[in-house]
Amino acid sequence: MNLKTITTTFLAASLLITPSVTSAGGPVEGELYYGSIATIGGDSFIAKYQSPSGDLYYKCDLKSFNCKSSPAPTNSSTNSDRAESSDGKYRVDIKRTPGSSLVAYELLEKSGTSYKKIATIPYTLSSESVSFANDDKDVLIDLGGGFQMIYAIKTKKLSEISGSPSSSSNSLTSTSPNGSIMSSYNYSTGYTFTNLSNGKSGSIASNYGSIVEFSSDSKFAAVLTQNTAGLHELKLLNISNLPAIQVISSKLNTGAVVADYLFSNNYLYYISNDKTPMKWRLVRVDQATGKKYTVDEHVSYGDYMKNVKGKLIFLKQNGKVRDIYKVEGNSSPLKTKGTPVSNVDSSLTRKEVTISGSHGALIEPKNSSGKKLPLIVWMHGGPRRQASVDYHPYLSYGVYDDLLEKFAANGARVWKIDYTGSWGYGKSMIDDLRYRFGDIEIDDITSSIEKIKKDYPTTKVYLSGTSYGGYTTLKTIADYPSLIDGGVAINAVTDWQDLINRIPGSPFINEFGGMPGLLDTQGRYDKASVKARFGAIDKDPVAVVYGTKDSTVPPYQSTDFLAFTQGLGLTQVQGVPLAGEEHVIKTRSALNTLCSTQAKVFGFKDSVCK
Repeated sequence: MNLKTITTTFLAASLLITPSVTSAGGPVEGELYYGSIATIGGDSFIAKYQSPSGDLYYKCDLKSFNCKSSPAPTNSSTNSDRAESSDGKYRVDIKRTPGSSLVAYELLEKSGTSYKKIATIPYTLSSESVSFANDDKDVLIDLGGGFQMIYAIKTKKLSEISGSPSSSSNSLTSTSPNGSIMSSYNYSTGYTFTNLSNGKSGSIASNYGSIVEFSSDSKFAAVLTQNTAGLHELKLLNISNLPAIQVISSKLNTGAVVADYLFSNNYLYYISNDKTPMKWRLVRVDQATGKKYTVDEHVSYGDYMKNVKGKLIFLKQNGKVRDIYKVEGNSSPLKTKGTPVSNVDSSLTRKEVTISGSHGALIEPKNSSGKKLPLIVWMHGGPRRQASVDYHPYLSYGVYDDLLEKFAANGARVWKIDYTGSWGYGKSMIDDLRYRFGDIEIDDITSSIEKIKKDYPTTKVYLSGTSYGGYTTLKTIADYPSLIDGGVAINAVTDWQDLINRIPGSPFINEFGGMPGLLDTQGRYDKASVKARFGAIDKDPVAVVYGTKDSTVPPYQSTDFLAFTQGLGLTQVQGVPLAGEEHVIKTRSALNTLCSTQAKVFGFKDSVCK
């Protein structure tokens, strides 16, 4: 299966499921294009390149990887609010309720040339992406940060993957490609493998549950476990002689997170940040010996690897373009030809650094040493997400990287911080944010700003962030107004107590320990409050940008907050509605509006955005 890593979900919801528009022409110079495989048929596939200026499609030969411009496939949606199985037999339509956070996931089966609805998946909250397992037997609903729901098409059963001891019954069941081995996970006993022909079973202990991957001959399996620091340990197993299980390699990755893993052509492949937190590499492992080799670096975890006719398909970020690659056996990776290309701005330096205990990316103009520059601090959403040194693996964040690079190219220093609660550093860092919203992560942000101001000549400090990062933007301004010179909050949560009172099914309720008003919880909501201290901010500009159709963070979180600031007479706080936009800003026109807003707040000329 595709989705494996397990933590939990938050405001990263809807990051990948965004309505798109098909472009009538070719690539727009300087635009972002994020490639993925839309459909596979015979010896060719249709590649889809998503873009704020409109999507492009290419028909590519699987052997040569030569591609030619193609119309959008007629048997596949041009709207990414829809997912289709690789064999074209099933489809999931994602339908949103206007003005509500509720979502309907409808499963359809192909009948002739059309599809017929056969089920409604019993899950109603927003998700980050929907896909099908490699065997097309399960629907995988990714909720962000690796947390996922699995819907079995045959049994119509929905299961939650949490890696926690919430149940002693077997879960995460799967079957090997030839149907001879069945696997299941139980928190008490770990992973169990059963030979279906003779009933012999063997187990391997693990307090962490994940999807099992099998080799094509069903002799080998790969599972994820977790160490005491909450970091992944990928294990390669020989299961050909059950009940005996031979651990070929117990720690393929060391002290890191595994974003994906998959068998292809007698090798196990995995994507991990086991060198540095923001550097993701693709590793090939000989399934018989456990010996590993680096296939490529700076690969993308923005979509999942695919095994197509013995060829491993993966993605890699090259500047503004997310390219499609293939690798066969021990050959070198081959990129598609004839698809959009991108040049990286060579006038900037991009460094992965740790500042005052927080990891992140520092971007600045070359030869800027000793020069006084404005500092722009970017805070990702989630909170269980990760910033990137270059363009982010997700287009939904890549659009913001594009704007940040414009400001860096025009004389700003940009600090993209991974605050406490960020993904990519293990479960412990994620758990440290629980019960401490508006506290520990704000300390990370402010202490890193103070350190940068000490080490780098700085004129002014500006904040910007989306979703949870929009919240930290406003919260930091409220708590440290003298430190910040302005901010732009995008689709921000402005009132946790109100949000959870209105949406009591929100997963954020667990991060506060329960509903507001309880003896044990109210203090946490009070600490997280933006409004409590916002009346004391200074006269620096603040922009509250929001999509009017946002179904993840409802627009009232912005409009109510704007009414609150107006009541206080805070005329420096301005609202910027983006008509028709959802939680993810998807159109170039809306991004241009956002860029102009940031330029105004950050003290730049609007020409920066051209």
